[in-house]
Amino acid sequence: MNKKDLVQEVADEMGLSYAQTKRVIDTFFRALVGFVGSGVSVKIYNFGTFSKRKKPSRTGVLPTGRKYSSEGKNTIFFKGAHKVFPE
Repeated sequence: MNKKDLVQEVADEMGLSYAQTKRVIDTFFRALVGFVGSGVSVKIYNFGTFSKRKKPSRTGVLPTGRKYSSEGKNTIFFKGAHKVFPE
């Protein structure tokens, strides 16, 4: 499923237009990325927690045998609630 499919599914379920639903979903993700990017964990009850994690820098090897290093970067980490992802 991609974003377009998600928007269509929610629009059909809620009886809203595609454009209205896309605007709501875009706003939600923009707020989520903004909060997590500023270091705030976003917890959604019975769903999970979004938080910011720092990936360390690392050294790799290209197919040509040449070594390179990549800078560390920030990523969004998601930990699902047990009710969503039962073991």
